[in-house]
Amino acid sequence: MMIIIMALIKSGLLLTAVYFLISFAITFQYGVGGFPNLALGYIGLLGVFVTVTLWKSFGGPMAIIIGIIVSGLFSISIQKIIINQLNKGRNENEKRLNVLYGTFTLLVAFPPIFYKFFKSTAINVKLPTGSQLFNTITVLELCVIILAFIFFAIFRLLLKKTVYGHIIQAVTENPKLSMIMGINIQRVYLAVAAISGILAFTGLLIWGRLFNVQVQTGAEIVIYGFIISVLGGLGNISGALIASAVVGFAYALSNFLIGGVFTPIVTFVIFTICIIVFPRGFLRSERTL
Repeated sequence: MMIIIMALIKSGLLLTAVYFLISFAITFQYGVGGFPNLALGYIGLLGVFVTVTLWKSFGGPMAIIIGIIVSGLFSISIQKIIINQLNKGRNENEKRLNVLYGTFTLLVAFPPIFYKFFKSTAINVKLPTGSQLFNTITVLELCVIILAFIFFAIFRLLLKKTVYGHIIQAVTENPKLSMIMGINIQRVYLAVAAISGILAFTGLLIWGRLFNVQVQTGAEIVIYGFIISVLGGLGNISGALIASAVVGFAYALSNFLIGGVFTPIVTFVIFTICIIVFPRGFLRSERTL
């Protein structure tokens, strides 16, 4: 019985960590820019595909660095070329809808492009797992869990204690006043886009090692990330962490009890119940970080 409980805890924590990295990317970009980027899954997935493709030629560390750079630059390009153009509505609601519709179009358009260029529907990420600790968890799995909490702690610290963090918060709370004060908000948006793309890459790379990555994973993982962001309170990173834990443990428990195709159904039922009880998310939907 204790072995089963430990396995469920491990599975729940792993899912929490990976979901948080993905939802963190969506939440962070929404929190600062005021729009959800539904293309983030494929932004991160491009980096993963590039990393796996170059793994044998350049070695793991260099391939991962190249994947990080590709995801960051791809995210900046989409922000600059597409999202900035869509983000020119007459009011905030119109701008948000424009970006939502536009990035949803990218979500639909990217799969055939991936099929065309990479000629593969599934890839295997070969990150080393390391030895098993306490006959329960591998070194890689433990590092993934710790990494998610480190990301959370570092970003909270940077936003509260650094000058650039204060600039991001100023743009988050009042972009128009920030422009009057001389802050280049477009540069801030590009920096946030790069960070979000790298976070999406990190989450998907880990997902590919622990589970499996296919072209459809880019859409599936961003849907879960968006659900978690909504449940936590769009724009609220602390809420995203709480929601990631709820969805992660719900998925792990339902997978153990019933498994198969019913696991996502149970997860979405739990999400629906939670969003009815907390219509603005666990920590309310606010554009503050």
